[in-house]
Amino acid sequence: MGPTRPMAIIHGEHARMHYIEIILKVAERCNLNCTYCYFFNKENKDFEDHPALISPDTVRQLVQFLRTSSHEISETVFQIDIHGGEPLLLGPRRFSEMVSIIENGLQDAKEVRFTVQTNAVLINDAWLDVFSRHKVFVGVSVDGPKDRHDANRIDRRGRGTFDSMVPKIAALKQATSEARIPGFGSISVVSPESNGRATYTCLTQELGFSKLQFLFPDDTHDSANPANAGRFISFVDDLFECWEEDNSRDVRIKFIDQTLVALLQNKHYIQRGRRVNPAFEGVVFTVSSAGDIGHDDTLRNVAPELFKSGMNVANAKFPEFIAWHNMVSGILVSPDLPAPCASCAWNNICEHVTGSYTPLHRMKNGTADQPSVYCEALKVAYQRGAEYLAKRGHPIHQISKNLNPA
Repeated sequence: MGPTRPMAIIHGEHARMHYIEIILKVAERCNLNCTYCYFFNKENKDFEDHPALISPDTVRQLVQFLRTSSHEISETVFQIDIHGGEPLLLGPRRFSEMVSIIENGLQDAKEVRFTVQTNAVLINDAWLDVFSRHKVFVGVSVDGPKDRHDANRIDRRGRGTFDSMVPKIAALKQATSEARIPGFGSISVVSPESNGRATYTCLTQELGFSKLQFLFPDDTHDSANPANAGRFISFVDDLFECWEEDNSRDVRIKFIDQTLVALLQNKHYIQRGRRVNPAFEGVVFTVSSAGDIGHDDTLRNVAPELFKSGMNVANAKFPEFIAWHNMVSGILVSPDLPAPCASCAWNNICEHVTGSYTPLHRMKNGTADQPSVYCEALKVAYQRGAEYLAKRGHPIHQISKNLNPA
């Protein structure tokens, strides 16, 4: 299904370790062959050694692993991001069985949320019934207009998938309007060729999405082409402008929401060039169809030695995995900011917006010690966010309170 991480509905609202998010690889095969897929079309071939589909026993072992957390289950929110490959290859019956195992095993949790990230090609009435029964939020991987989507999101015969996906999105929209499912949203990979205005128009007007998330390509400082920087800047600028101009206040774009929250909230993540608060208060990790536990999923290609914990849900305990996870996170996120970030006016805003995202964009020579390769595009979003709030009457002192005075 391409390099799209799941659409977590809410981030950062719970105390550390009371929010646990699992990227659960239930199907490590796919019915598409997206050109940019970090999972199948990069160097890493872990999936070849894993079951095509997760087993009920592995799901039960996952539940038992989660229940070894040192925190009270009744005070823990679990976000289960059902991922792949293409997770709908599991089939409606097995998918429903899997979700039921988790629901029953964590029934005393404060909350258990389910999202599924899918290319939507397989969605039918049976799937809508499953999503309805288990209150599953549906994230659809769609890259915008037909020409852009079909350039990369192709099937096994090299054919574009936009036309086959459109009626499935319409079915999700209807199911949402009838309150059968809790909602649906888009996740789009931005390419250098993407046009912000055309993408926004397609997603919101043509396809009817109101919850949008955008991902930059999985590039590091070693792989990114500096010549494309201006194209990403233009995309963000045009996208923000379209959102501002849109009379529909129902449209939500994740990075815009995060920017506005970061500007107005009473919280500092950075002081004197050092991180003092984690931008994402919780833990996110990956579980394979074999039950292997890993860190940020995109690390599997650029830093496999940091991605793999060597632990499996069948025999690991949650506290020992968290100790390893925290150690790796400490390697990836140094308390000291890179010099350009330490002196940047937007560093507190940026830490909030990007802190829960992949460290891959900050990597050079295998170490995440650089500004994001998309730094200039991010700055456009922050500036547009500040201007948006000012035009709507927010006092300048309130907008600027989280800016770095250095």
